[in-house]
Amino acid sequence: MKHRYVNGKARGTRVGMISASLMVTLITIMAQTALAANRVVSGTGSTSISGGGCNGNVPNGPPSTLGVNNGDNVVIYYNYSYTDIRDTGSGTAAHDFVQAVGYGGWTVADGRRINTTGGNAYGYGSIQRTVYNVQQGYYIHVVWFANITSDSCNSWGWKGGDIQLIPA
Repeated sequence: MKHRYVNGKARGTRVGMISASLMVTLITIMAQTALAANRVVSGTGSTSISGGGCNGNVPNGPPSTLGVNNGDNVVIYYNYSYTDIRDTGSGTAAHDFVQAVGYGGWTVADGRRINTTGGNAYGYGSIQRTVYNVQQGYYIHVVWFANITSDSCNSWGWKGGDIQLIPA
């Protein structure tokens, strides 16, 4: 870094000190994140519709406990699938999937909507949310929701609960 001189004193070194301090802080955060273990929680949901009706289903809720170390990250997946085996050109069916996650005073809901009109439409996907730097003794609240709506039927299912973070 070149120094400028004002009133006979070198200027500009302070910027270098701040930059060096910021760099050390960023490296420390990156190292802690790299060392943190990722703990995984996953759930599934499905929707289906046929000429005979429809079904929205979430078979299982989140676990009641999860072993973690302080500073770990928890990755929460909601894997979903949908099927529409009505005749091609049927009215629109909306397949909705939502995952809500709460920890430490915040809650985030992520959702997906897939519209189908029959003709053997099917698919799958996943919604993911990572909770960083968790602490033992806290809880993560998780809700999984699946809903199917059409002009002829509506069906939904959900499961949810609190995951207590215990020592790994």
